[in-house]
Amino acid sequence: MKENRFSQNKCDYFLSYRKIEGLEHMASLQILNLASNSIEQVPFWLAKKLRSLQTLNLQNNKIFSLHELSRLKLLKNLTELMLADNPVSDLAHYRLFLIFHLRSLLLLFKLLFFCICTEQYRCSR
Repeated sequence: MKENRFSQNKCDYFLSYRKIEGLEHMASLQILNLASNSIEQVPFWLAKKLRSLQTLNLQNNKIFSLHELSRLKLLKNLTELMLADNPVSDLAHYRLFLIFHLRSLLLLFKLLFFCICTEQYRCSR
């Protein structure tokens, strides 16, 4: 299985008690959508067991801590990470933290590059 979508699950086996469970044996999974599930924690095992993961959508959850995101460091194939509408995305340096710790991300780099270029253009006017 290469893709699983579990967005907006409230009582799903994989997302019991606002935790991600039951995906440990899906090593070939490449795309995982867990948007809108009230997730608070990224499990320690996720990056170790889901090494093929390329896209992870965690939008609209309840992730507060950069420490939770640092658990994704081992995902060397991760190119897209969606975190909008999580409390952690309001932290001042969360983008820089992700760029430093998750160097394979492409989607975040494009966004950051666009923001830097836009800001430079505004400042030069």
